[in-house]
Amino acid sequence: MKSIPFSSLFTSGLCYFKSPISYMLSFMLLLQGGAWKVPEGIQPVDHLNVSQYLGKWYEIARLDNFMERGLADVVESYSLRKDGDIHVETRGWDTKRNKEKVIVSKLRFFSNQRTGHLKAIFNPFIYGSYVLFHLEPDCSVALVCSYSKDYLWILARKPVLEKEELDTYLIIAREKGFAEKKL
Repeated sequence: MKSIPFSSLFTSGLCYFKSPISYMLSFMLLLQGGAWKVPEGIQPVDHLNVSQYLGKWYEIARLDNFMERGLADVVESYSLRKDGDIHVETRGWDTKRNKEKVIVSKLRFFSNQRTGHLKAIFNPFIYGSYVLFHLEPDCSVALVCSYSKDYLWILARKPVLEKEELDTYLIIAREKGFAEKKL
C-alpha cells in the first residue's frame, strides 16, 4: 500500500481550502474528530439526576492532563445555566506559579439528560467528551473520563476518601483499562 504524505491531502485535490483560516479550522477539526467518543469498554451511566450531580466535587485523583498539570487541591463546582448547559468552575492551586488557577467550562448534553455522556466545552477550539461512567447511588463519588483512557478523574463530595474507599474506585478504574497506578 502506497503511503501519501499528510500535506499532499491539502494540495492533491482531495481537499480544497480557499484561505489559510479555513485550512487551520479544518485541520483542528480533523485533529479533534474523536473528541466526542466514549472509550472502548466504557458505558456512561444511564441514571444521572442532574440536580443531584450539581454542586461541589473534590478531585481525589486524576490522570495528569495538560489543563490541570501541576494543580493541587482541585475543587470543581457544577451549576445549571439558563440555557440548560452545566457551568463548571475548576479551581486548584498551581504549585509552579504558587497561585490559584481557575478553569471555566461548560457541559452540554448530547440528547438525554439521564445519560452521563456530555460535551465538555472550554472554548471553540478546546473541547472533548465528559463521560460519567460510575456514580454511587447517593451521588457521593463519581468516576469520569474523556474520549480516551488517558483521562480519568475520581471525584467525591468530601475532600478525602478512606484508603478502603479509594481502593474500591482504583479497582474499578483498573478493570476498565485505566492506568490507575499513574493516579
